[in-house]
Parts: sequence; C-alpha cells; structure tokens
Amino acid sequence: MCFIQYFDYYNNPTSPIIAYYAPAWATDADIAAWRADDPYGQKANTIITKTTLENVGIGPSTQVNATWKERRSMDLGVPCIKKFDDYTAASIANRSSSCSTHDVVLSRLGEAYLIAAEAYLQCNDRLKAADMINKLRQRPGTVKTGFEAAMNVTAGDITIDFILDERAREMAGEYVRYTDLKRTHKLVEYVTAYNEDGVTDAQMKGDDGKYKILRPIPQDALDKNQTKVAQNPGY
Repeated sequence: MCFIQYFDYYNNPTSPIIAYYAPAWATDADIAAWRADDPYGQKANTIITKTTLENVGIGPSTQVNATWKERRSMDLGVPCIKKFDDYTAASIANRSSSCSTHDVVLSRLGEAYLIAAEAYLQCNDRLKAADMINKLRQRPGTVKTGFEAAMNVTAGDITIDFILDERAREMAGEYVRYTDLKRTHKLVEYVTAYNEDGVTDAQMKGDDGKYKILRPIPQDALDKNQTKVAQNPGY
C-alpha cells in the first residue's frame, strides 16, 4: 500500500511505496517475497502496520486506524487495480476502469485453467491440476531469466486452499471471491480467519443459528411473493 495517488502509477511508476500494510497473517517469508518482487525499486522501505503508522508520522490516525469498511474508499484503504483500465485512451484521466469502454469479460482462458485445476483436484489428480496452474502462470510470458522455473508448482503444492489463493491472484477485482468461497464451503473459515475487521464465527450466524452463506433476499421481493419465496438461512 502506498500514499501516492492512483495516477501516479501511470505518471511515475518508480514512486516509492512508503507504507506496506503487512496483514496479521503475513509471515516473514510472505513479506520477503513481496519485497523481492520489485522491478521498479519501489520497496526499499520499512515494513509497518496500519496500527503503528500514526506513530511514524505518516497519515492521520483517523484514517490509519479506521476499519477496512471505512478505509476502502480512501487511497490508503485498498490496493489500486489497473487491469481493467483502457491504456489506449489518450487522456490519463480517461484510462481508469470507471471511464473505460472495454467489453465486459464473461469468460477467459485464465479462468478455464483454474476451473480445470479444481476439477482435477476433485478427481484426485493433483499432477494434472498442477499442470493447469503451470500453464496459467506461463501465459504472461517470460518476466526475467529463471522466473518461469520459480513459478512452477508441483502436485504436492495443490490443495483447494492453494487454488483459491491462485484464483485470488489471477482474478483480483473480478467480483468472484464470494462465490468461490461459498461453493467451496470455505466462506466462514476464510471470513473469520482473514477479515480485517475481526468477524467472529458467531457473527456469521443469524438469530436462527444458521450461517449466513447465501445473500439475504430483499424484503420487497418477499412482500411481493409472500408464500412463494422464503428468506435465506441466517436472516
């Protein structure tokens, strides 16, 4: 995470990242890997957390200690995602996804590899699942010498959690995370383990004692359909 504006990524890709929000679950190896992947020399900085950020004189504490729900609309709240931006636009101001006229992607080859990997895992064929992940990772091409080998995975790496992590990397910002976690029965586990605002198992349950796995049906829809539509469990 950085304290530069969104379009600084276009105008000055070597702008320094002065604050990295290491999540609570990040290991030393995770942080080292993040720092090592630094083609523009942006990451030669001190690793700090959002709760200690105010103590080093960067940013107002009202923003630093806000919940993710409050910080997500701020530049320092969430990472910038440029994958949907239109680089053909002459004006930098018109390149962002909010102004882009790109077609909506309904399906693509990258996700096909991920679906195949998950299917092979369910068939207990981790070797073929790993092959699908490797094909997915080879698609962008060579980044630097020897990088391809470092990206390769083996059958022993393949678990449903690994594939979910790979889906998060490949499909960031594509609004599929909720459905991924729901259909793999990982929603409660992941929300209670990783949600930054500290959601508990009890908070994932409704007054009926059932987990809020599905989205709630709007009251207006219930009123109009009455006996034909019932509210989802947990609400």
